[in-house]
Amino acid sequence: MFVKLKKLFRPSFREEIEKYTEAITFAEANITKKKDVKRIIERREGGWIVMVSEVYNFSKQLMEYAISFAARMEYDIIALNVGPIPKHIDSLNDICDPICETFSSKCFENIDEFKKCCKESGISFEHIIKFGNTNKCLHELRKQYKIDWVMSEPETEIPGKTVVPVFCLSH
Repeated sequence: MFVKLKKLFRPSFREEIEKYTEAITFAEANITKKKDVKRIIERREGGWIVMVSEVYNFSKQLMEYAISFAARMEYDIIALNVGPIPKHIDSLNDICDPICETFSSKCFENIDEFKKCCKESGISFEHIIKFGNTNKCLHELRKQYKIDWVMSEPETEIPGKTVVPVFCLSH
């Protein structure tokens, strides 16, 4: 009788696969403490992954990883391009404005494929362009969005491996 009840309440194969996938995702992000995993699971409803690029595009490797991560973990994506030019110095406007305009237009030209892939995967997507210090731009963004994860382009490539820096933000 007990065995029959146990089989009756056994989670479906899909639920088991989802649990394994979730465990793999946490392991990939180097999150191993049970309390950290629990905290992330509790707060992930409505959360965002921010992908940061300090150039006008995102690598295919980063886009694919972010979309896969977002789909598995039920997150949405913000693609953040950060131009290195400060916008707050009025005396430099004549020099900075054309550079900022060029940077922005190149960012918009290069985001369509990413936006399309997110839409096909059922992931909400926003594209934001900011200028200045990357950390300050992320701090400003955190005031508007519930950001749980930040991903960036790898500084070095390892042949045959996908290496994507992933950071978990505490709230």
